[in-house]
Amino acid sequence: MAPPPRQSARFSSHRRGCTFVCVALGLALLLSARTSSLGFTSPRLGRTALAAEAAATVRPPREAKVPSEEKSKLSELLKSDPRAIYQFRQFLVAEGTNPRGSFNQLPGATLKLFLQMHAEGTLEHVDFAPTELAEKLDKLRQEDESAGWHWNKFTVHKALGVSRASAVPAKVVQEFLELYESGSFEKVEMATDDLCAQVTEVIKKGGKFQWRNFCKLQPEQLDTTFVPKLWPADRLVSFLAKMQGEMATAELIAEVQAVQKRGQDGKELWLAFVEAQGLGKVYDPKFWPAETVQRFLDEIQRE
Repeated sequence: MAPPPRQSARFSSHRRGCTFVCVALGLALLLSARTSSLGFTSPRLGRTALAAEAAATVRPPREAKVPSEEKSKLSELLKSDPRAIYQFRQFLVAEGTNPRGSFNQLPGATLKLFLQMHAEGTLEHVDFAPTELAEKLDKLRQEDESAGWHWNKFTVHKALGVSRASAVPAKVVQEFLELYESGSFEKVEMATDDLCAQVTEVIKKGGKFQWRNFCKLQPEQLDTTFVPKLWPADRLVSFLAKMQGEMATAELIAEVQAVQKRGQDGKELWLAFVEAQGLGKVYDPKFWPAETVQRFLDEIQRE
């Protein structure tokens, strides 16, 4: 007997899609019933718990990752040739892509095209700052830390966030020097060694997450955000004041741990709550502000 004709790829794909939807819907109903039976009737906690369990069980196909070969070649190029960083960001702007995003999220074809154009010398021409001009700016930044702060901010808008003097267009460096010499930049009191030491101590004691988040929320959007020495003194003072009493106390941490000890469902509720904040997968309660941890506990207690 002749074998039955093969199903078309389109029909097979349709069946797989239907199967995935049916499984996901069935699982959602099952988990919803399970969540209600455990007493978690808060709409917000119910949704976050359901999302956490469903995501752990049924995951849609992920987008293809950047090919490791292109990724590796690009990383090596950017390390060996600092000027390629500016060229790459300029290339991304022309492609309509965020020039300061992670290249891990870019299509492999985009990376491959850039590497090819770089090798062929067909990228847009850039007149980079000559050695003498770059050294003049570097010397100024060493002598005046305030100038370094203004330069870092200046490059966000003028040089795609690239702050290395020798790796940006000469006209950008020249414009900054002219503005500085004309007194266009106000004097800024930069962080002292004592302030930097205090922030570093907070980071070592578990405040790394809070510090990084604080930096990311600043309007300057600098690439060098996480080095305390590169920030003005008033920013560090603001951060230290904000951290006074903000870290989760031992009592709050113990309460979260008690919820987690209820079983797998208690653990998943905390994990889902953390992920719902949109600030990264930082699951240890000691790294969270007291207010956030208390909010989680309050939602549970109301039930």
